[in-house]
Amino acid sequence: MTIKMPDGVPPNVANAFVALIPFFVIFTLLWVVRSILNFDITAFLNSVLGPVFSGTDSIFVYVPRVFIGLLLWSVGMHGDNMIGPIFEPLKLQWVAENAEALANGVDLKNLPHVWTTVVERITVWPAAAWGILFWMWRSKLKQARTMAGIATPAAVFTIIEPIVFGLPIVLNPFFIIPFIISGTIAAIVTYGAFSLHLINRVFVELPWATPPFISGYVATGGDWKGVLMVFINFAIGIIVYYPFWKAYEKAERQKESMEIKEVDSNSTLSV
Repeated sequence: MTIKMPDGVPPNVANAFVALIPFFVIFTLLWVVRSILNFDITAFLNSVLGPVFSGTDSIFVYVPRVFIGLLLWSVGMHGDNMIGPIFEPLKLQWVAENAEALANGVDLKNLPHVWTTVVERITVWPAAAWGILFWMWRSKLKQARTMAGIATPAAVFTIIEPIVFGLPIVLNPFFIIPFIISGTIAAIVTYGAFSLHLINRVFVELPWATPPFISGYVATGGDWKGVLMVFINFAIGIIVYYPFWKAYEKAERQKESMEIKEVDSNSTLSV
């Protein structure tokens, strides 16, 4: 049953009226359940699905999530936007539970959850993005150093599109493998360090663009090992990218040499 508007009414206005009756029915039903019957649907779902949600905070879920996200990035899709909505509500709940546990006197290293947005940001991009930036800055290729200068200010805030699409990493046979491997190794190392209670666990949510060396310190309650973890992941990226970057540089220099020879040959023929 819907409200039928005259033919002259614009579709966007008519659609708003069409939705009124279903909205009113659903609203009334939920109000009766919550207020009259005093049944908390949210609490019920949390009690039923709580063990499932808690079990998701596992290295066996976290590492594949990082791997799949990087795989999507490497073929041109926004990996975080593709996968993020699945886990975002869980991460917010886990941060809230960590904060509640801390307020109840639980030690920072023994808070119930590891996986948060901050943990993701100090894990993935210091390895997968900053690692290649290091070699771009040290490269003999002018275009690589130029791109490094353009991409670095954004990369500090884990905005990595200039590298992924500008270098590019997307569909680049030299960089797809180290891009995925470096972030995945960093995910294993980082989650393992938090799981072994070597670092204070995160109990506060920060903006996703907070630089990792800041969020790793602030969100862990001032634990310097959170910052150390960022630099360890950065080192992982540098090491993993090294042979692939050298192969890329060699191929680019050979391409430049061939182009120079081709220009010289054309100049000679024209003379």
